Amino acid sequence: MNRLLTLVVFFICSNAFADDDAFFHAFSQQISFKEAPSFKNTFSKSGVSIGAEILPLSEHTRLFGAEFDDDGIVLLMAITNDTRYRLLISGRDVKVRGTNSKQIGIVKFSNAMDLIDPSDANSVGKSLFTGYLKVFSLGIMSLAQGDTEDQVRRTFLRQSLMTKSFKHSILEPGDTQLGIVIFDRENWNKLANKSLFLSVQNLKRLAYLDLKLPLKNVKEEKNWYEF
Repeated sequence: MNRLLTLVVFFICSNAFADDDAFFHAFSQQISFKEAPSFKNTFSKSGVSIGAEILPLSEHTRLFGAEFDDDGIVLLMAITNDTRYRLLISGRDVKVRGTNSKQIGIVKFSNAMDLIDPSDANSVGKSLFTGYLKVFSLGIMSLAQGDTEDQVRRTFLRQSLMTKSFKHSILEPGDTQLGIVIFDRENWNKLANKSLFLSVQNLKRLAYLDLKLPLKNVKEEKNWYEF
């Protein structure tokens, strides 16, 4: 029902928005497909491959309408199923672990293990859009018109995040699932020696396969003014 409503809004607003409106254009864009073994950072175990990279900033605007910048680290990941079995996978199970310096009383632990969960995409989207409004909306359009159009833009952003996030699904033999997972930037930057963890379930044998992908080669692209 929500998807149908979004499609209706999309067609109603297609004539009201300019073709170069970033959020409107991003709604119809798709993540460029590639299988997990094609990533520079990839790992395979028992016929299941996982790959991950930080989504380039140039792709942020194309896929979502704006750059996330301080709102989060956008990790693009894929799983390819080269087994004969159906696999149950979930973006909610994705974790990143690494080492972190911690101070407990007078004792400092320089290599304490820490874990971070993905951020809620909807919350990140709200933060991203709030930043967009501060930069672009004030003083450019009338308050009434701006409020109406910005509500539609917010809808496009929310749907873009929902459809392009790494999903909870059943992966058939030979298929690949591709999507984004967002992590809090502050927590991400605190960790060293990061690795991505995900468990997938074999639906025939009811067994779990634990996947660990070291993120040594995962680096964030910087804006030209940050070098």
